Amino acid sequence: MVLLAAPTVDTDTMTRLVRAASLIAPVAVLRPDGNDAVVVFDAGAYDVLDPQAPIVELAWRIRADRRRCSPAPVAATYTPGTASQRLLFDVLARRRTAVCCHHLRLLLGAPALPMTLRALRARIKRLLPALSGHGMELVVDQQWGVATYSIHSGAQETSRQTSVPTA
Repeated sequence: MVLLAAPTVDTDTMTRLVRAASLIAPVAVLRPDGNDAVVVFDAGAYDVLDPQAPIVELAWRIRADRRRCSPAPVAATYTPGTASQRLLFDVLARRRTAVCCHHLRLLLGAPALPMTLRALRARIKRLLPALSGHGMELVVDQQWGVATYSIHSGAQETSRQTSVPTA
């Protein structure tokens, strides 16, 4: 579970942060003053906590949230490389749905300075041999300047999807 506290960000930035962080774990948000909890829930937050609540209540709510979180499914692991390469491999290998390039760029970069698309593409290219070694194929769907990435175990393609060779 990720506890996200960003008191100085606007609603749009908070939404993007929640969506990016939810790629790796359920997200509980300490709601900044003036931000609407509904917007954060809509972005994918598991829980929204009031930072003005007594500390004991916050601690027990986080503990209850952790009990409700289902354990992550065991997936293939990637041990060589940097921590961000392992994180990228883990996110792509565990997701059952496509992952947007914008969320990956924010997750691997910083809120004020997301990773460049060029750097993300280079990291994904370096992962291709590892994906292939685990019997996975990366499928990239590019439309209107947005790329989504998904993993398939076989050679599944549609007319809009381009399969990236992993060998």
